[in-house]
Amino acid sequence: MLPFHIVCPDEGFTTKWCLTIIGNPKRRINTTYDVIDFYCVDPSCDCQKVTLSIVKNNTIKASVSYGWKPAAFYRNWGVDQEMADLLTHGFLDPYAPQSKDAEAIFHHVSYLLTQPEGPQFFKKRYALFKKTLNGGDPIPEKKKRKSSVIPFPSRHPSF
Repeated sequence: MLPFHIVCPDEGFTTKWCLTIIGNPKRRINTTYDVIDFYCVDPSCDCQKVTLSIVKNNTIKASVSYGWKPAAFYRNWGVDQEMADLLTHGFLDPYAPQSKDAEAIFHHVSYLLTQPEGPQFFKKRYALFKKTLNGGDPIPEKKKRKSSVIPFPSRHPSF
């Protein structure tokens, strides 16, 4: 996986997603975070998902995996039902860095992913990322494959 801004630098540095959490001034999570979106670099993979690193002061505070397709799409890729359901709502990635504030930050991120603008933003960036990787062509149907998808187990201590 690579960050969007590495593969698509023109678009990646002019449009980005920031997360601002406000509310109780005594809460340490009340601040603005950069959100770095990562996508699969296999040009033939059409996994339709993103990993988000929520960053403050060059430190990852939360890592979220999210897929905007229905759970059945991910089941077709070999992901078990529980993980497919988690992916469609977003979840804290148990294999990526998390801070002690990750759960609180995730609460805000997951809300934004339920709003139409959230998934649309990442869908558009995913399409541009894949198109750029394929030299201007979207993923050809005959090249699509699912062998590079890692079947996440749904039973992990953090779930």
